[in-house]
Amino acid sequence: MLSASAVYEGEATDKLKDLYLQFHALGRGWHFLKAEERTLIMLLDGERFVLGTANLDDSHVGGDNTALSAAIGGLETGRLLGASTSLVTEDMSLAIPREIFLKLRTAKTVEIQLGAVEWKLKAEHQKCLAELPLGDSAPTRP
Repeated sequence: MLSASAVYEGEATDKLKDLYLQFHALGRGWHFLKAEERTLIMLLDGERFVLGTANLDDSHVGGDNTALSAAIGGLETGRLLGASTSLVTEDMSLAIPREIFLKLRTAKTVEIQLGAVEWKLKAEHQKCLAELPLGDSAPTRP
């Protein structure tokens, strides 16, 4: 799961300080424990950006992940994974440059690679990123 956040100076959203991408992985084993397994690469309209190594903010086994499993993989997956095994949760984050975030919001094609895991970002998810206030009239996807 991918999310984004912004940190602002003071109480107003017009003074952007930092932008972060957060990644949440849920599975039957660790995939991102080693730093070399957390390299973030993006292809934005075919242009390659190596953004660095994501920080491993949290990693643990256990807990009731049935609801989260269901949200990610559907109700049946949630029942199977959440009820039958202790899942590994890995949370990672990486500050990214504003210019890259702007390209991420407006690119026609977005491919993301975090370690060995690759996926394409769907248009509806890009639209959500475009709604994050950046403190100016940054271009958004129509």
